[in-house]
This record gives sequence, C-alpha cells and structure tokens, in this order.
Amino acid sequence: MKLHILDTDIMTLYQAGHSKVVERVDACMPRELAITVISVEEELTGWYTKLRRAKKERISLGHTNV
Repeated sequence: MKLHILDTDIMTLYQAGHSKVVERVDACMPRELAITVISVEEELTGWYTKLRRAKKERISLGHTNV
C-alpha cells in the first residue's frame, strides 16, 4: 500500500480548494493518506490565532459577551 503524507502547505491548498491538489488527494483512498503531528500542531496554532484575533476585534468593537 502506498502512503501519501500531506504536509501543512498541501493541506492548506486542499482546504482552499486548489483544483490540482484536490484532484490528486481525492484520487487516493483515505487509508492511503496521512498527516504528521507537526502539521496538526500548525493547523491548530493557525486556528487558535484566528480565534484570538476575532475575540480581540469583538472586544475592541465593544462586544464583550464573547
């Protein structure tokens, strides 16, 4: 069985709907795909950063019931 390890850049392109990346990833069976713990950490860090920014923006706009 082949195993394709997706790095963070490829995951980001896939999530953004980049046609060539989506085509290649979707051509694989789910059991043939993997990501590293580093990519998971990078994704989570990105999401947490976006959440913190959104919270700061809401607070600066006077919306404190977050």
